[in-house]
Amino acid sequence: MNKIFLLGLIGLLTLASCGEKKSNKSADKADETQLKIAYYIKDSVPNNLIFYKEFASDIEEKAKVYEERLFKLQQEGQNMLQSYQRQMQAGLLSQNQAQSYEQRIQKKQEQMQVLQETEGADIERQNYEGNLEVIEKLEKYAKQYSEENGYTMMLAWQQAGQILYIEPSMDVTMDFINFMNEQEGDAPKSDKEEDKEESKEDSEEK
Repeated sequence: MNKIFLLGLIGLLTLASCGEKKSNKSADKADETQLKIAYYIKDSVPNNLIFYKEFASDIEEKAKVYEERLFKLQQEGQNMLQSYQRQMQAGLLSQNQAQSYEQRIQKKQEQMQVLQETEGADIERQNYEGNLEVIEKLEKYAKQYSEENGYTMMLAWQQAGQILYIEPSMDVTMDFINFMNEQEGDAPKSDKEEDKEESKEDSEEK
């Protein structure tokens, strides 16, 4: 009985040992194929990617000028309409004067429509194309950055997005943004570089 028990125990230990070796091999293989993931915080791009900041600033300036012009036309048209209505109610306008008012009001409406269809539409187009270019750059530089740093996946994280949690050590936001700025030739200059340029300009002026 004891011999049978001992042989059975040896058999079990042998099987357990084989199973352990097999599981270790599987674990080693899993380690080799394990994903190396990094992420950047999406909301950090508008404030730090220089290309985006310049594009957004340009669009914002054009939109501001456009909105001011449109608002001015709207105000002029509104004032004209109110004046027309007051004088009509008071019976102060002849038929010719009323027609003249109506023509001027219609002209203002046409001017607003033309402005919206030209400048307004152009700003929307530039904004769309600019955002599309930003997305293309993000995809391009994410691939380059990942290849240089050995990442198999780069994620864009944002609050209230589909990804609820990522390990903070995977956060490469500013390193990735600085990488993109460098690729674009927009990397911020250090104080030493600025001092060198100023010294060079001073010597050239002398």
